[in-house]
Amino acid sequence: MRQQVGGPAVMRGQLERLLEASSMPNIKLQVWPFEAAAHAAMSGPFVIVGFEEPASLDVIYLETAGSRLWLEREEDANRHRALFDSVRRIALSPEDTRVRLMSLLKENR
Repeated sequence: MRQQVGGPAVMRGQLERLLEASSMPNIKLQVWPFEAAAHAAMSGPFVIVGFEEPASLDVIYLETAGSRLWLEREEDANRHRALFDSVRRIALSPEDTRVRLMSLLKENR
């Protein structure tokens, strides 16, 4: 959020859009604070896909610059859920995230 891509106007627009999205009832936005340093999820993004059917297992979707991968083993899903939970615990709360976004937006005016 501090690395400017596209110039100041683009940065302001992105921060404004994140603030707008963070106020939506179906979105929980949490920022990893820079001062928290590295974390285990830095290897890349992942999506946990869950299903309503009780017998269905969650699957994990990974995407890199060169490939896409679906992990279907229960232990993979458990490991990624634990990883997600640990990141979420250390990340700023949704309220603190909004404060951080507003602060960054003021810096970029």
